[in-house]
Amino acid sequence: MQEAVAAQSKALSAAAGKILNDKPVEPSPFVPLSSAEAILRYAGDFIPSWAGAISIDLMPAVLVIIVECQLAKMV
Repeated sequence: MQEAVAAQSKALSAAAGKILNDKPVEPSPFVPLSSAEAILRYAGDFIPSWAGAISIDLMPAVLVIIVECQLAKMV
């Protein structure tokens, strides 16, 4: 058990050393977008987000239909 812990701590120490030796990340500057630029840039994200939201909204109705179908089979 101690050997496994020692091996793991050695690996983690080596990984931490690599991270500390890396060059710091340069933050990208904030550039405000106009409404038109934002629409053009994020238009492709609308359909998947909309589809996900609609599916979440409809899930309770789907579950009620499934339960009702199962109850109808029992009767």
